[in-house]
Amino acid sequence: MDGGAQLIYGDDSALVHGRAEEIVADKLRRSPDCQLETFVGQLLIFQDFQKFTDGLTEALATLPLFSSKKCIWVKSINFLAVPLADESLALLERLGDQLAQAKNFGLAVVLSASPVDRRLRPFKLLRSKCQAIEVKGSGPNGAEIALDHGAENLGLVFDFSARRTFLDRVGPNAGPVTGELEKLKAYLLGRCKVTADDVRAIVCEMSREDFFEPIEAFYRRDMDAFALALSRFLGSDGEPRALLTAMQNKNRILMQLKAAQLLRSWRTGGMPSKESLERARLLRTIPVPEGSDDVFSLNPWYLGRLSECLPFFDLDELARIQEALLDIFESLITEWQDLSTKRILDKFLFLCNCLRNSARSQPPPRHG
Repeated sequence: MDGGAQLIYGDDSALVHGRAEEIVADKLRRSPDCQLETFVGQLLIFQDFQKFTDGLTEALATLPLFSSKKCIWVKSINFLAVPLADESLALLERLGDQLAQAKNFGLAVVLSASPVDRRLRPFKLLRSKCQAIEVKGSGPNGAEIALDHGAENLGLVFDFSARRTFLDRVGPNAGPVTGELEKLKAYLLGRCKVTADDVRAIVCEMSREDFFEPIEAFYRRDMDAFALALSRFLGSDGEPRALLTAMQNKNRILMQLKAAQLLRSWRTGGMPSKESLERARLLRTIPVPEGSDDVFSLNPWYLGRLSECLPFFDLDELARIQEALLDIFESLITEWQDLSTKRILDKFLFLCNCLRNSARSQPPPRHG
């Protein structure tokens, strides 16, 4: 078994994970008696980072119990895409020094990370300590490979038209493929053969991003601009489910931010900022579970940008919007064959009725 640490990285998380899995499987195949130990590098708060580095440091220094060889796989690393605090960087530097020595102790370490920011010190630090392997996922091959593997695992058979329609909708990256295939599997209710009509019925069109214009207008509370942008989007065959997904996600986060603002979770007396959100996140006493919908699991910079919409809405309005979005979702699933562009437009415009004064396009005055 080849020793040493390898950093597998790239912009397409599905392809990065797949490549790392292949490397680990190859190491285990060539050394059947090798002991595999896995860690999850998807970290949310500083306390998680400290526990992670402590645990991995111990694993690097501990001999395997039932074998003479050990392979460590660190999956889903997410901390190479954001700046780290000085305390976290110090921990990462110590960990990097140990990774650099892994080969001397006969250890094989595989770290898979996506996304990464190649400009930031955390990524540069780990890359300098490991053999770095970039997995490039641009172009259609990433999605095609993921579709082939995923369809085989789920027992789905695509005809040519269905395959082309699926790839046109999900876009070039492999990331969304698995989730869309699982939705399609549930929709088929036991059928294996997939048609283009099946794909059009349930798979979101993610290759277009022009739905951001109506969303931005709505959350600026400019309903006239929202109506115009929405009409343009749907009139040019825009995918309403992609628009719905983006609105539901944004509205869900805004509800949490608004509730936290009312509770003065960041103690600024007004809008949250990146710095105040980071402080609030570090002060949490209850850990955020992996994969949680908790607002504090998200990037503070991203939350700070979203919070610019908070003065435009109160919590009751956001809750009513979320209920209306759920109604639209149910309609798109149950009535999709009968929904004209005009009816879909009317359903989305109904969101304006959730607001106390839909004509208002300026935020209310702030109070300290």
